Amino acid sequence: MKRLIMHLKFFIGAGLLKFYFLFVIFIITSCSTTTSLTYKNLQWDGSSSARIVPWQKMDIKADIALLKYALDKAYVGSDFINNETWSTFSEKIDLAKNMKFEDNVEFCKYLGRQFLELPDGHFDIWFPGHSCYLPNKSKPNVGSNYGYKLKKEIFVFKEFSSKKAALLSIKRFPHHEDKKWNGFTESLSNLKKSNNIIIDLRGNGGGDSRRGLELARSLVNSTIEHNRKKIIRKNTPESWTIFRNGVLRSRIWKQSQKLPVQHLDDYIKSIDEDREISLSSSEKFLIYEHKKPSLTKLNFNGNIYVIIDRKCGSSCEHTLEALKFHPNTKSIGQNTSGAIHYGQMGVIRLPSSGIYLKLATQYFELFDDGFYEKTGYSPDISVPAGSDALSFLLDNIIKE
Repeated sequence: MKRLIMHLKFFIGAGLLKFYFLFVIFIITSCSTTTSLTYKNLQWDGSSSARIVPWQKMDIKADIALLKYALDKAYVGSDFINNETWSTFSEKIDLAKNMKFEDNVEFCKYLGRQFLELPDGHFDIWFPGHSCYLPNKSKPNVGSNYGYKLKKEIFVFKEFSSKKAALLSIKRFPHHEDKKWNGFTESLSNLKKSNNIIIDLRGNGGGDSRRGLELARSLVNSTIEHNRKKIIRKNTPESWTIFRNGVLRSRIWKQSQKLPVQHLDDYIKSIDEDREISLSSSEKFLIYEHKKPSLTKLNFNGNIYVIIDRKCGSSCEHTLEALKFHPNTKSIGQNTSGAIHYGQMGVIRLPSSGIYLKLATQYFELFDDGFYEKTGYSPDISVPAGSDALSFLLDNIIKE
């Protein structure tokens, strides 16, 4: 080592030698900031803080390094968003490292503005008490869900005998084993006694899509495997980790509401097992493909009308897709939300700023070739803005 230093002094001079070593240390330190990160750095312990942190006390560079690591290793969008869009977005995220923000809320809002440029309707970013992601979406304007006034019920069955129609209103899709679904299967049987079926999905932001598939299979047939042609799951330990964080967040909330959490504990154990397998797997993605259902025999031969609006998103849109397998299904209302091609959301928390981000771990390919993210599905029957879609349907479409 002494001989090496002597040679360096000879070639570059003693005055520059100190600068040389400082430069080498800087390079090594900068590289280690990113290369030393592992999936363990992404695992959230459930802690949270709503404390406003001034710029001087934040390690923004460390937070950006962790965010960039998560975007690359955990977020499925980095594999499907076109290179130009992704490169521009990534450069703007990097710019934050050398910017001064008043506090972590301003930093959060800056990041949120950059994510607006990505074609991902499922993404979200927030700091406790502050929303940092404000997409410019049009508001629902075709009336409220038939069951919106009922706080406890998640679905409502209603007959309109004069119209030979029956309505099933579904306000949201909680876990398919939730007790709030009691009586749902019986309602499906009663639904098919009418000539015209109305499914009201207005205001339904999604959840667990399995009850939506049950509805579709009841009206079409059991050959519906899935509403999506292909499910592409990012199979990295980082992706499994952020997905685990998302389930843990749900568990914390449910426990605070004194709701059952055993199924979530079991789910977390299952995710841990999947993550362990991914550590030694060479498969970057797990791919599940499905076939279109056979329509040679239908369980219901009447008309199906699905009422949709701008708040119908994610699993609500999944349900619409499955119902559209039926040749007599028509949607009515306005465009849906457009949270379609991404799903199975994971969560990361940036440790210095306390900012949370919700990132997708799955990408979906549809049975048709369209791309509907952030645009949503257009209705077959548009309703004039400000009109109630159910009233419009009963007064103008369904004849007595």
